[in-house]
Amino acid sequence: MRCPSCKEPDTRVVDSRDLDEGSVIRRRRACRICGTRVTTYERTELAKLYVVKRSGLREEYDALKLLDGLRTALARRPVPVDAPERAMEAIEAQIRASGSTEISTARIGALAMAALREIELGLDVRRSLRRALLRGCRSRAQTHLLLQSLRHVLRYTKQNPNRVMLLCPTRLQSSSLGAKCQLA
Repeated sequence: MRCPSCKEPDTRVVDSRDLDEGSVIRRRRACRICGTRVTTYERTELAKLYVVKRSGLREEYDALKLLDGLRTALARRPVPVDAPERAMEAIEAQIRASGSTEISTARIGALAMAALREIELGLDVRRSLRRALLRGCRSRAQTHLLLQSLRHVLRYTKQNPNRVMLLCPTRLQSSSLGAKCQLA
């Protein structure tokens, strides 16, 4: 390491410590010529990850985008405050463990849904169900009816977490609450 004061090419290490569970090494160095002391940090540089979108466009992986999505999914849910951060770190670790430098948005979405499932059983199912059913609505009245049914399902699954309630879309128009099918 070059001394920042006198530009001497060699400095000696006075003290060395591990930080962040061994992922960073902090070294105190002293110049042999002028005696200047400096602190340096050494950390491993990870390979850059790229996300491949459906359109084929590639962009650099941004962990903050994933974290924002997880925070939105878990907003107003009874989960620990640090759950989105832990899920994001686990997803990133899985991506890096695969050894690939490119990953599709569909794969990231699948990993996120699996993480949500581990955090709160049923959260990902409810969100996917709502999204899928709303795509099929053709009129405002049908959308309103569907949302009423979904509210009923959400209340039911909160009260009975071990039972699964499904909507039968074929009989959705016959009842204001939708047809309910219960599976044990």
